[in-house]
Amino acid sequence: MHDTRLFVYLLSFKPTELNRLAKFIDSPVFNTDKALVELLLHIVPYFKSNESAQLTRQSIWKHLHGKRAYNDLEFRRQSSDLVLKIESFLAFEQYRLNPLNEMSYLMRALNEKKLHEPVAGVNKYSRKLLDKSKEYDADYYLDSYRIETEFVVKLESQNQ
Repeated sequence: MHDTRLFVYLLSFKPTELNRLAKFIDSPVFNTDKALVELLLHIVPYFKSNESAQLTRQSIWKHLHGKRAYNDLEFRRQSSDLVLKIESFLAFEQYRLNPLNEMSYLMRALNEKKLHEPVAGVNKYSRKLLDKSKEYDADYYLDSYRIETEFVVKLESQNQ
């Protein structure tokens, strides 16, 4: 159990990250499986207190399912589902680090819905964010490319 991706991931998290993860998993926007919430809420305190070595598959199962017989396949499936949600959380955390990601995806969504008027405002705000950038690295140019591409889509749609 301790060499699983679930444990490896959770061991790498700081307590504040574990708190954010719990909120993420408990959000109906990102997860509708309450069993995953129960599983995570049961094991997170062990990771916060550095007592994760005490956890076993059977002890977790017993806590979640009472006297029901241990089902390894079901437990692994649930653990695997939780790992997928944790990976989504990690990706979301990276996404949130760069507000320009949100702006470029917002512009794409607005273009897809043919809401071209707000695109100009989002583009203007995005350019301000880009101008505040202190480094002209690959991320800067990628963000700039994404934003300008979505603005060109808006312009092309308006010309048609």
